[in-house]
Amino acid sequence: MNEPNIIHLHSQCYEHDDAHIVGDAMALRRLRDAIDRALAEPGRAAPVGAFAADGEGYDIMIRVVEDMSDMRLPYAEEKCTDWTHPAMLISQERPASRAVR
Repeated sequence: MNEPNIIHLHSQCYEHDDAHIVGDAMALRRLRDAIDRALAEPGRAAPVGAFAADGEGYDIMIRVVEDMSDMRLPYAEEKCTDWTHPAMLISQERPASRAVR
């Protein structure tokens, strides 16, 4: 039986808020596999395709970053208005059809 491969990533809005990864079993297994691939090849991004509950597809990009000291903080209030945010560090590797708007 095929599962829908739905996963939602809910980041923190502010410091000390909880972050949530919520998905069906297939999506969570695929995310785990992408994390394993990123750990096996630290210099490469490991993408995993997923869908939101509304049917919109997107890629989750996983990358090992050893030095996080230069990364800005990942709070949603900050990054939602800044498309140059380091959270988009892999965006240059996205296919043109999936570029961040």
